Amino acid sequence: MKKSIAKKLIVYFLLLSLISTAIVGLYSYDKARKALIDRTFEQLISLRTEKQNRLKSFFNQRINDISSIAGLFATENQSSSIARDKDFLKYLNGYLQASKSYTHLMLMNSDSSLITLDYSKDSQHPIESQSTPNRALIRFFKLHKNQTTPFITELHPGLNHHFSSVLVCAPYQINQRHGILLLEVSAASINDIMFENNPYNGLGKTGETYLVGKDYLMRSNSRFKKDAPYNISVKTMGVEEAFQNKTGTKRIRDYRNIPVFSSYSKVNIEGLNWVILAEIDVQEAMIPITDIRNNIIYLSVLIALFLVSIVAILANMIAAPIRKLKLETEKVSQGIYGETIQEVREDEIGALITSFNQMTVQLKDQSERLETERMLRLSSMIDGQEMERQRLSRELHDSLGQMMLAIKMKLERALHSNFMKSREIIQETQTLFSSTIQEVRNISNDLMPAVLNEFGLITALRNLASEIDKNTQVEVTFSSQNTKEKYNQRTDTYLYRIAQEALNNALKYADATRIEVRFLETEDELTLEISDNGKGLDANIHWGNGIPNMKERASLIGGKLTMDNNTEGKSCRIKVTVPNSVS
Repeated sequence: MKKSIAKKLIVYFLLLSLISTAIVGLYSYDKARKALIDRTFEQLISLRTEKQNRLKSFFNQRINDISSIAGLFATENQSSSIARDKDFLKYLNGYLQASKSYTHLMLMNSDSSLITLDYSKDSQHPIESQSTPNRALIRFFKLHKNQTTPFITELHPGLNHHFSSVLVCAPYQINQRHGILLLEVSAASINDIMFENNPYNGLGKTGETYLVGKDYLMRSNSRFKKDAPYNISVKTMGVEEAFQNKTGTKRIRDYRNIPVFSSYSKVNIEGLNWVILAEIDVQEAMIPITDIRNNIIYLSVLIALFLVSIVAILANMIAAPIRKLKLETEKVSQGIYGETIQEVREDEIGALITSFNQMTVQLKDQSERLETERMLRLSSMIDGQEMERQRLSRELHDSLGQMMLAIKMKLERALHSNFMKSREIIQETQTLFSSTIQEVRNISNDLMPAVLNEFGLITALRNLASEIDKNTQVEVTFSSQNTKEKYNQRTDTYLYRIAQEALNNALKYADATRIEVRFLETEDELTLEISDNGKGLDANIHWGNGIPNMKERASLIGGKLTMDNNTEGKSCRIKVTVPNSVS
């Protein structure tokens, strides 16, 4: 099925606009996507760094607290019961209350005695208890009894049946007895730093920061799961790389097996082998870019629709004159010439319309000329036939008719004469019959020379030249070069008739005394040339149908006939060239 130029233009421009819009859209989307991911990672890095700094600051403050409390104990010379000194206990409770960061305070002596103040239930009235340390505390004391400065550590198992406890510790000495002062850090205080369930803090609905220990268990609360500390295993790519002392950002799957953007590093707090991660779900982080993608799609559709309407108008403007050209061309193909398109345009289509108008006018002129030539040729053919009939009529009437009449009269005389006279008349009649037969042969030879069919063109031309030379006062010569005797019948006949007509014209009009007939064959063409020394071509002479007939015969065998004078305007040369392929 053929498609119009207008439809093709609409389709091409639509495809072009969609492709260009898609390229621009994809480029913009990719740039925006990368920028959003970079911004998300920067935000996660900033959040992780801020949490990490707060943790460092928090534990630095806890070191200051334990140092101060250790100094107080040394000053107060506490040895057995803290609760007995009400003023000291009040002061200590107030000091610890202000921080809101501890659940237990413990004094562990070298004699393996343990004094504990429990702040987990009532920070204003802690419960004091004395007991023997468990195995974990004994191992802890043996490991750290020679420690001289405050430190932070993680105890496994922890106090009060906890899985693990974070302890801030400081050595002290009372009455020559060495001990370690321990403060158990509240898990809630760490969670207050790490966990923020606030959608306006830059983490949205799925963002979180959390801590993971060397045992790959979470150390802080999770936004998505309850009782996360020491219960949820987090063995992700980010955790693995952080424990390898690598700091970085990456798209990974978190402990829920959900794709997230993650920023990770070591906590770098001495005594705590933890890593910190700040993460947000990829799906939530990419919501803005999804909106951008949808906007690009909507905008592309709107642009495409707008361009289609504009292109449709432009395509119709371009195609309208082409449609007119098509209609007028169809008229030309039907033989209707001369109708022009009245439209002025200063572009290639305008030039095409101008060329078409010129073409159709020229076709009309050529058609009229061809029709005139056709009528002339038809008239020439009919006139030639009539002239040939008249010539035959004259020949038959003047020669054959007279001879046959003479034969009839002689035979009638023989009927009424005696034997001797009749025999003489019959002999005369026999001679007259011979002359009649020769005349018939002459007439037949003028119509179609027998020598042309039997011996070919070269012999026929040679005989024609010889016959004219013998019977006229004009010297006629014939020469040939590289020729064969016979060509195909059509070529032989047409070239012979052209030579016959040219010789007749030269005898009638040229006043020549010498005529030369030359025939030449080359690899590419046959050349017949008739030249005379007469008065040359005269535009005022009416040549009749002879020359048009010669040109027509030459063109019918694919040849060309030319006529010219010499440089002085004297003599005439007729030259016929025919492609050798037609011979």
